[in-house]
Amino acid sequence: MYMFLLILVVIYVLLQFSCFKKEKKARNIFRNGSFPLIFAHRGSSHLFPENTELAFLKSFELGVDAFETDIRLTKDGRIVTQHNEDIDETTDGTGKVIDYAYDELKEFNFGYKFKNINGDFPYAENRVNGLYPMEVSALFEKFRDDVVYSIDIKDDGEVGLKSTELLYKFVKEYNLEKNVIFSSFNEENLKHLRKISKGEIIISGSMQKTTEVVLASYFGYDSFKKFNTHAMMLPRFEKLPLDTKYLIYKFHKHNIAVCYWTINTEKDMRKLINKKVDGIITDRVDLLLKIKEEKSN
Repeated sequence: MYMFLLILVVIYVLLQFSCFKKEKKARNIFRNGSFPLIFAHRGSSHLFPENTELAFLKSFELGVDAFETDIRLTKDGRIVTQHNEDIDETTDGTGKVIDYAYDELKEFNFGYKFKNINGDFPYAENRVNGLYPMEVSALFEKFRDDVVYSIDIKDDGEVGLKSTELLYKFVKEYNLEKNVIFSSFNEENLKHLRKISKGEIIISGSMQKTTEVVLASYFGYDSFKKFNTHAMMLPRFEKLPLDTKYLIYKFHKHNIAVCYWTINTEKDMRKLINKKVDGIITDRVDLLLKIKEEKSN
């Protein structure tokens, strides 16, 4: 009996520390030397009006590695870079995105309520170019494979499935299978994406998938499971730490890339850099870029 238990323990330990699994493509694109990929959250929304063409252009000029953005479907069947279901919080207009055609959305000022880090509203009375969401096809056309894209599908139900299919279509059209990470809080969107893509693209874990991986890792039965996901885009919860060295080790053991959002202080950025995370999603890309430059000197 004791010999049998000993054999089980040995097998378990070997499984815990083995690296026999094939490396997934997400871990390839996330490698950026010793420094995590720098993701501009919604185009770095503390510096520029979120999810606008202006934000993506400016954050790219600063030297970011990646964009984190969200998509919504418009009335005329286009997918655009927009987080909220409606436009009330950021523009001089009101109403749901799905109730407007894209050209109608562009008539609103998406920088109207933007407040910068100095407390000013620089675009309320200053309608510069690019203060509107981008079509995903235009985003891909503009930046191609010069950046990595983490795209969160916000719509649910049939609208969400249509958004998913359109996003996948554009990823294929622009040959960005290795540059786009699909994510969604809606597991149905991701299930549909796995079905139509047949494993050829990078899919982040939903909250359901994240919970599954975290619990399996902490309770020690992760070696006996196969996680059908390539990356994790995680928040940092104080009550339930998701950024421990142990958990990050477990993610990497399963070749799952791990990024954290939304990290906006130098202190938190440095902590995650030291823990060797794959990416940091931030509204303050200026701070993270400063740290990167400091470490390269």
